[in-house]
Amino acid sequence: WSNRLGMHFLKSKLDAGNYALIIDESISTGKEQLLVLLATKLSEDFVGIQPLEMSDVRVVHIESKESWKGCDIKEIIDKDPYFSEYSFIVYS
Repeated sequence: WSNRLGMHFLKSKLDAGNYALIIDESISTGKEQLLVLLATKLSEDFVGIQPLEMSDVRVVHIESKESWKGCDIKEIIDKDPYFSEYSFIVYS
């Protein structure tokens, strides 16, 4: 059940709007690096700098590989139809 629930959250739709895509490849498991892509909705009434909370971000992609290069990550974003449905600003 936990695998099914996890896949549901990874592939479920985001609310309409603009998002920032946060790219994190800093987690290692053995020889593999874990790529985690997080989406956070950009607020139109944003005032000042505020720290993100867990409820502000959503995991939209997880994948492991021996190493990650920018072109590898771009290929994931370009190929996955999930990302073409939304407007993302990329931060890494």
